[in-house]
Amino acid sequence: MILDIIHGHYNSFFDSEKKIADYIIQHPKEVVNMTIKELAQACNTSQASVSRFARKCQMDSFHHLKVNLARDCVNEIEQKSNTISTSDISGSLETILSNVP
Repeated sequence: MILDIIHGHYNSFFDSEKKIADYIIQHPKEVVNMTIKELAQACNTSQASVSRFARKCQMDSFHHLKVNLARDCVNEIEQKSNTISTSDISGSLETILSNVP
């Protein structure tokens, strides 16, 4: 996952790269739809810094970073939708049983 890579490299980032990392961590779904210019402006950095950041995160380009980030967002949603807690099951059973005549 790209967010894991970002967290793993965080201490080795320069200040401008940490700004980019922080923004991506806080706004992953928004970044997926941003251009490199928009992300650079949002982080108050240059487009070159964003490009270097992507390469430092083992991505070929900013576009590759966004594709991986989008995949991570989709996987996170799928994992959440597949998770059923015991309280969900109990609540569902209570609802079903309360509707039995």
